Amino acid sequence: MRVILSVLTAGPLFGLLAAGCGAPPQWHPPPPMSSQNGPILKTPRIVSLEEEGDPLASQLNAFCTGLGKTIWWSNLATPYGLGSPLPCMQAFGPAITADIADPDIQTYVIKAATAAGIPLDGNNLFLLYLPSGISATNGTTVNTNCSTFLGYHGVLPGGSDTYAVMQRCASDSATISETAGEMLSTASHEIAEAVTDSRPPFGYVFRNDTSSQTTRPLVWSVLGQGGEVGDLCEGTGGWAENGFNFERYWSNANATAGEDPCAPVPEGPYLTAFTEHDWYSVGAGGSLAIPLEAHASGVSDDWVIFSTTSFRSAAGFASSVDSSLHEPFEGTTYAEMNVGKQAQLNVLAPQAPAGSFAVFRIWSKTKSAMSAPLNSSSYHLTYWPVGVYIH
Repeated sequence: MRVILSVLTAGPLFGLLAAGCGAPPQWHPPPPMSSQNGPILKTPRIVSLEEEGDPLASQLNAFCTGLGKTIWWSNLATPYGLGSPLPCMQAFGPAITADIADPDIQTYVIKAATAAGIPLDGNNLFLLYLPSGISATNGTTVNTNCSTFLGYHGVLPGGSDTYAVMQRCASDSATISETAGEMLSTASHEIAEAVTDSRPPFGYVFRNDTSSQTTRPLVWSVLGQGGEVGDLCEGTGGWAENGFNFERYWSNANATAGEDPCAPVPEGPYLTAFTEHDWYSVGAGGSLAIPLEAHASGVSDDWVIFSTTSFRSAAGFASSVDSSLHEPFEGTTYAEMNVGKQAQLNVLAPQAPAGSFAVFRIWSKTKSAMSAPLNSSSYHLTYWPVGVYIH
């Protein structure tokens, strides 16, 4: 699911293993995505589905038709065992005139496929583009203005074919091209996840286990909420190709090699400030200094580092980053980092019950990237997550 990035809240997590501070950490790559041998769509038949008369029909079909020939697809196909998609198909359904719930979306997809003569053989990925002004609903919650998500994917009744839903999130003043661009960026995110995890969550996702600290959830998974291949790369910018902007996705091979874990990889070195452990413990109302070390896949000037709170179960957690290097930027002085230099993440914990926790992102950005929006730059994956809990 492609969502709106924000600070998340949740209930306490328990069984977390404490880890102390000390010597600078040694480089270790992010954890791999793993599969429970769930099915993948190796050679999917991708069907672009919209209502009759959709003004974006030609752009949506062009995106689908050219998908299998892109670098974006080939970079996804190789590590996840995919082949080339079957020739794209385009189908149309009747007008959707009111907000629509997921069971009705499934019915709409099935009827449109049947009318178009598309066999429901388990190999389809239907891309349903909701018309302007129409929101998907979940129970009594209406996804007005994409307030909760931009798109999602699921499985049609009977566990057969896969479908994805894209809602139009652009403002009323957006051009047709801008509206199509937003929807197709979301579509690429859902395609990457649907073909690698066509029966969630048994395909490729971050699991809640690890070899380094075996009694707590994987912090990358907490950050991505059990994320699929697109989730932790959301907000890292896109990949421009064929006139479209594709969302990037997680690559185990890239991560293991010390490169940007999100593929395809843009130009320039991958930079990050990392910690030794996923989780650290602190007493209620206490403070903690977590050593940071730098990793770069190539030579780079010093880069800016700072922290934000991404997930918390109790209010009052706070963090800051400090180092021996500092750089002023637009009226604010930031800590800086580079290979061979150290810094630390300073955490203040609230007076909260044992098991309360927060997950922080440690951001690494070049000076040229600092002027781009925090979660929407066209640069590398720029954060490293770390969790702190109250013992």
